Amino acid sequence: VLDFTHNHLATRTRGDVPHISAIWHDPYIMETNTPAQNVVALSWWQAERFTDKTGQTARLLDSICADPEVYRFDPSVPIDNGRYIAIGIVDPRKGHLTAAELALEMGVGLDIVGPPHDKDYTWYLEEICRNHPNSDIVFHGEVDLETKLALLRRAKALLYPVGFPEGYGEAHS
Repeated sequence: VLDFTHNHLATRTRGDVPHISAIWHDPYIMETNTPAQNVVALSWWQAERFTDKTGQTARLLDSICADPEVYRFDPSVPIDNGRYIAIGIVDPRKGHLTAAELALEMGVGLDIVGPPHDKDYTWYLEEICRNHPNSDIVFHGEVDLETKLALLRRAKALLYPVGFPEGYGEAHS
């Protein structure tokens, strides 16, 4: 299963590679290379927008989880109303620094999870986490699935202030 907002050289250069391309964004906002076959959408709204825009059919993907029980809300896990979470590749376009600034302004804790992508940006973010006098921000870096799920389950909410340029759709998903 491929997110067709990324380049998938194998499927474009070799049409015989078995694949399913999943729409993650609004097709009217995100300009990407459109696959010619095997397109699925996460909602009927996306599927209809894709068909309206391209004339192609997109089927509805009922579940993106191999085991939906893993992601189900667990009421026995206490939510920490003072902690938020930001997840994604650590890069200026994903907005971790903005999330950190918001957490500092609100006086709340923030867990930042994701693999470092931009070296200078990651260094600056780590400096804020370590050296700001009022910081309750923890930069975890990339973590295993169990740790990520544990952090998600206890968080009050996801902070995801993305900064993609207009036309890339991430901020409008």
